[in-house]
Amino acid sequence: MYRKGHIGIGLLFYAPLAFVLVSFDMASIMAFGLVGTTFWSFAPDFDMEMPFVSHRGITHTFLAAGVAGLLTAAISVYLALEGLGGSSQFVLQPNLLAVPAAAGFGFTVGSLGVISHLAGDILTPMGIQPLKPFSNQKYTLDLVYARNELANQALMAVGSGALIGAFILATGAI
Repeated sequence: MYRKGHIGIGLLFYAPLAFVLVSFDMASIMAFGLVGTTFWSFAPDFDMEMPFVSHRGITHTFLAAGVAGLLTAAISVYLALEGLGGSSQFVLQPNLLAVPAAAGFGFTVGSLGVISHLAGDILTPMGIQPLKPFSNQKYTLDLVYARNELANQALMAVGSGALIGAFILATGAI
């Protein structure tokens, strides 16, 4: 898939978590998670710009999802301990008790974003090898080419619709 399709799948995967967070009046936390999931939903394709790294290699694995989860967990713990100042509505105050929740949330966001990317690439004939370096088994559903603009637009529409639906349901705006 291309970036648009990957972001759409990332939004689709994040929608249930967004629903829960908005339902519990945690829109600020939801927004940070949305940014993180969106970033990680297309980040594995940075391998196309990296010398000595093959496309759909190590960056397209469950191992990479775990690394993304750990990196995002570390950022989330930092924010829980240090806070994030400013005058916007997205102000977080430091809170030592929030560290375990922040770590779990950060890990979920990072790994969910990469896993959503893998879900997009498994749809293509090229497929992925998500268990590398432990197994070279290739997985593909061979449904659509990555360059298929209609498929990428459809995935973006479905993901956006799911996220909007999550907001509407969580806020009772119907």
